[in-house]
Amino acid sequence: QEPVDDIEPTDLPRGSDDVSFLSQVGIHLRRQFVLAFRDTTFYLGRAAIFLIACIFFSWVYVDMRERNQFQVSNRMFLTFWFIAVPSCLGAMAVNALNLEFLAVQRELKNGTYNPWSYLVANTLFQMPAMVVLALCILGIPGYAISNFQADAFGKMLGLYSVTLWTFEMFAQFFSIAAHNPLDGILMYLCVWFASFLFSGVMLAVDSVPWPLKVLAYVTPFRWSISSIVKSEFLGSVFDGAQLVDNPAPGMPAYECVPAVPLCYGRTGEQALSVLSHTFPLFEPADTLYRDALLTLAIGAAAKLAFFVLFHFRVANARLSAPPQSNSDPPAPSAPSASLQSPV
Repeated sequence: QEPVDDIEPTDLPRGSDDVSFLSQVGIHLRRQFVLAFRDTTFYLGRAAIFLIACIFFSWVYVDMRERNQFQVSNRMFLTFWFIAVPSCLGAMAVNALNLEFLAVQRELKNGTYNPWSYLVANTLFQMPAMVVLALCILGIPGYAISNFQADAFGKMLGLYSVTLWTFEMFAQFFSIAAHNPLDGILMYLCVWFASFLFSGVMLAVDSVPWPLKVLAYVTPFRWSISSIVKSEFLGSVFDGAQLVDNPAPGMPAYECVPAVPLCYGRTGEQALSVLSHTFPLFEPADTLYRDALLTLAIGAAAKLAFFVLFHFRVANARLSAPPQSNSDPPAPSAPSASLQSPV
């Protein structure tokens, strides 16, 4: 074995330069997977809470299983609660993401890996994780208990996943926007409340004065809620009403038998048309792709802001690190146990 004294400094490992970028991404992906099980705050804990919370709402709205004239508005509100409450509970991720950033920041100060390998792996892991969380919302609570329309499962899963991903991007941004994670949680809840208030369900967008109306166009619920409700309604039928072949001028092409105080119609399109008198965002036109892309765009903007802030936070940490003497090399700083690589 070669004596230690004969090793030249150039023979020592060079940190991240000795591992390819793709290999680093693979290591980070495996670490993200391990973290998802070790730290339940990231995903497993939220999955359980989402499932329990949505089962609770399904129980409250249990009569909505019957597709009749009395449950049309309740069905609309339940689909809204299914995405509003879980996205609010996403605030619990802010603290966990803040702790993860602090560990990553220490590792990058030591030159352990390329920062982009972490960012790429983290981004690749997040969307599948949001799909799993969306399944916890829709699987048992939505389809097994609340009798959602099975034909729209793919659309609903996609819309719920995209909305959760967008709020996850806000959580990640606010986790490093403030040094105190409690401040980040507060900022996240402010964004969630603005999205909730200006979604078009609580208050019609046309009734919001300028410049507050801008918030109605840059918050996720304004776009995702519309298509979520439409996906559940379009193509379905509601009992208690029948179609009329030759309606009188000015009369709808349906009637309720027996008569009810408010007749929404036989088809989902007719029910949406009646709902749109109170909630204009539920016009029966299919705007799925527009709404999904705009929701994604909002999330992508938050992700881009996170990338920029991440760069400055890491760069400032490197500049503020005290110089080390060549004769007294520093001891390697070990990341937290929950963030150690599984390899």
